[in-house]
Amino acid sequence: MDTTKLTLIVTASALMHGCAMLDTQPSSSNREFSRSGSFRYGNGLPLPEVQAAMAAAAEPEQATYTHEPAATGWTPEPPPKPVTKPKAKRKAKHASGPLQAIEDANQSARQSPDEASYTNAIMNYGYTSGALYQIHTAPLRLTDIQLEPGEEIIGKPAAGDTVRWVLGVNKSVQDGLPQQHVLIKPVASGLATTLVINTNRRTYLLELTSHKETYMAAVSWQYPQRVQRASLDRLRAQALRQPAPPSVDLDNLNFAYRVEARQGNPHWTPTRVFDDGRRVFIRFPSGFQQGEAPALFVTARNGQSQMVNYRVRNGHYIVDRLFSTAELRVGSDAADVVRIARVG
Repeated sequence: MDTTKLTLIVTASALMHGCAMLDTQPSSSNREFSRSGSFRYGNGLPLPEVQAAMAAAAEPEQATYTHEPAATGWTPEPPPKPVTKPKAKRKAKHASGPLQAIEDANQSARQSPDEASYTNAIMNYGYTSGALYQIHTAPLRLTDIQLEPGEEIIGKPAAGDTVRWVLGVNKSVQDGLPQQHVLIKPVASGLATTLVINTNRRTYLLELTSHKETYMAAVSWQYPQRVQRASLDRLRAQALRQPAPPSVDLDNLNFAYRVEARQGNPHWTPTRVFDDGRRVFIRFPSGFQQGEAPALFVTARNGQSQMVNYRVRNGHYIVDRLFSTAELRVGSDAADVVRIARVG
């Protein structure tokens, strides 16, 4: 226990005990002061402060402190402040926002030259709307931007820097079609700018850089979407050129025909024969034209067979006349003969 604290307690106890021996009856002033609750002399009890000090002295010493001042005026020292380590600074997060979004989009859109896309000295880019095509140039060297044959430039090509970059437009003929060229030349190395070319078919976005010696002699594009569109146009044109299927009068259809093979069952034997009162339709199984197709002979009234004209359409022979009997023949072998007879 603190020696100073114990000495103070013993001294205070002795003084108060002596005062109690001199006068056990409190004076009037003491009685009024007693009413305030600050002192109490009855039955020779010590002062409350002394009682508290003695109780504290009797308790084992602890590592805690009280911040209430003692009656003797002694104030304990405050506990030491805990040592705190400085907080580590947080690492700055990856920059984000509109500017970063723009940079990310531009980076994703950039198309650069690669060896596999070269044909001799011509770099062939695959055209995609919105792509940023990289064009590398050098002073005293021309880079030829070749557009699609038949494509026409609208207005003038627009560059970000028209002072240190020389631009020109030229023409040639490719496969009988006029082809336009944009010629680019920087006045120095270490330059960078952008170029926009608008045509009647598309817009080209180019990023130009200049180097001391390395440059691209020519740049052209492949147009996968245009090739696919042209293929569809050809198929559509072919479909339009095909004659419309003949109209059939459904009210006059007659299916009263008998089909029989002279021997066996040739793979091209018709599956159905009918007429509409004006024409005879002979339907064949799928794949009947694999190999030699049968020829049609109509039997005349005198019993003679004669070859007649017919059209082939969607697996049918269409004969523009009616007949009573006919034969389908392949070669001169009598075995490959199928007879068709009208029975109603």
